[in-house]
Amino acid sequence: MSRFGDVLKGFYYRHPAIAWLMAANIGVSLLIWVFALISWILGFGGMPDETWLSLSSDPLTIATHPWTLLSYMFTQYSPLHLLFNVLWLWMFGVLLTLDRRTTLWLYICGGLGGALAFFLTSQVFHWHTYLCGSSAAVMGMIAATGALQPDMRLRFMFLGECSLKWFAIIVIGITLLLNWGNPPQLVAHLGGALAGLLYALALKRKGSPRTPRPAPLKKSLHKIKVKSHTPHSSLLTPYSSPLTPTKYPLADEDRLDQLLDKIRISGYDSLSGKERRELQAISANLNRKGK
Repeated sequence: MSRFGDVLKGFYYRHPAIAWLMAANIGVSLLIWVFALISWILGFGGMPDETWLSLSSDPLTIATHPWTLLSYMFTQYSPLHLLFNVLWLWMFGVLLTLDRRTTLWLYICGGLGGALAFFLTSQVFHWHTYLCGSSAAVMGMIAATGALQPDMRLRFMFLGECSLKWFAIIVIGITLLLNWGNPPQLVAHLGGALAGLLYALALKRKGSPRTPRPAPLKKSLHKIKVKSHTPHSSLLTPYSSPLTPTKYPLADEDRLDQLLDKIRISGYDSLSGKERRELQAISANLNRKGK
């Protein structure tokens, strides 16, 4: 159990935004199913009313339930729907090299893009239905990942290598084909993918915040007083700790970002002796590179 806990902690510290998004999707769906079970036992029916969490195609309903613009992208009534969305979110989320805030905004942007496409086409074709699920937001993340790192090579068992951009296109294409018989869902998927693609192109144009810039990092380090008598020669990368398995060593900037986040959240005293030595070694290494 402790090993499983270490894996979860490691995943959270490497991909905090993806961990929160996965937890939100799973948590909301579990609450819905528990509510439905209790309601069924008490004889009040099954699933809760769609109007409270799902996005309606009716403008008046949206005006009286504005929170559904966000809640719909975390709401899955079907376990299979939840499973596939969480799996795609995990698979492509770990390939993103964006910071937490940008990753969260990317997810929301994809969800809002799907909501907008769904609403506009509903008015044109007079659809009277509801939209729920994180599919549009996940499609946005898939499209953005493929656009930001198109030439990343992925190796698949029995299939060989494939570039990330083609894998993203294949996944989006298969998803659209599976929803071909459901026009509202199909339009929402397309809107989410387009929104994610535009978001990624905007990031590439201005330079995406993938890693902290050197100046803020040095400024943050100067505020931290590290006391250690361990010689630098014994502090060698790659760094290893329960949060960073040696199989997947992190770059100096990535590991430093983790340590600074931990200090910001829990204070400098929360660092272990090993983590303090890591911090000192990374600081010295970055200072040498900056000279």
